[in-house]
Amino acid sequence: MGGRLQNSALATSQRHPIILSGKDLLTRLIITTKYLALLHAGPTLLMAAANYHIIGARRLIQATCQSCITCRKTSATNDGTTTCIQSHSICSLQPYWNGFCWTFRHQERSH
Repeated sequence: MGGRLQNSALATSQRHPIILSGKDLLTRLIITTKYLALLHAGPTLLMAAANYHIIGARRLIQATCQSCITCRKTSATNDGTTTCIQSHSICSLQPYWNGFCWTFRHQERSH
């Protein structure tokens, strides 16, 4: 009895992935390891790189991404608690030709 999977060019691990429960500690460790190895990749990329079929994978991966402190800090949004920058404290960068290339000279505005 042959089928499409036997005739495919996929590797055996992709044709017959290991089925894991989303509630198991081993599954969480695998997801966390993949997440860090892919440099904090998002849920879609992380699911595409998996060699396992994880039951409830999307929920587990989203929970892993949302609980990552590094990702929280880098994707922080302004929630209205920060103050506005005063116009007199803004610095300007003005380009000038130094004979070789354009560079920027940092000049602070006076009050």
